Amino acid sequence: MKRGLSNPWFFITLCLAVPITAFTTLKWYSRNFEKLPVYGKSENLAITSLHNQDNSPAYEPKGKIKIVNFFFTHCPVICVKMTKNMKVAHDMYLNDPSVAFMSFTVDPARDSVQRLREYIRKRKIDDKNWQFLTGDKKIIYALARNQFQLVASGGDGSDNDFIHSEKLVLLDAENRIRGYYTGTNEDEIKQLITDIKKLKHESSNFLTQ
Repeated sequence: MKRGLSNPWFFITLCLAVPITAFTTLKWYSRNFEKLPVYGKSENLAITSLHNQDNSPAYEPKGKIKIVNFFFTHCPVICVKMTKNMKVAHDMYLNDPSVAFMSFTVDPARDSVQRLREYIRKRKIDDKNWQFLTGDKKIIYALARNQFQLVASGGDGSDNDFIHSEKLVLLDAENRIRGYYTGTNEDEIKQLITDIKKLKHESSNFLTQ
């Protein structure tokens, strides 16, 4: 034992191991539990006049973590990949009632309720806790601009107005925007999955206080 303590390599190894371990622990904690920033807050989501894939009035998943995106079913490339990646996140939390997903079409004139159902079926999506929404274009575009802050440019949802964003939006149970993620980027989808876990941890801590 004394021989080991007198060995300079023991102390060199120890001096290297301590900061490496501390850095690794800090990085793990930051990745999994560090509190997410708040980018803004939506009060009540104005979606009750829209309809989902079941042809039922849209409902706000109040008190739930929400993941939102904007797409259209005729989009040949970007939306297909974005929906595929969103499905990865959705399937991770498929049986978790505290997490809900919402996809709004930006082309409601063509994306009828029937078209949304076909889109879901074609992509083999289990739409549990996942609403695909269509309806008044002006309402949908106002949501994208004003409540989810996806687009900086102005517009009124008229026939010539068109929004095409690759971003997924993460909202906490209080409707605060906590993150934006590029829906076509698999690494950012992995981060989204981790950040949902962070919000669940944050919510559980709040409930126990």
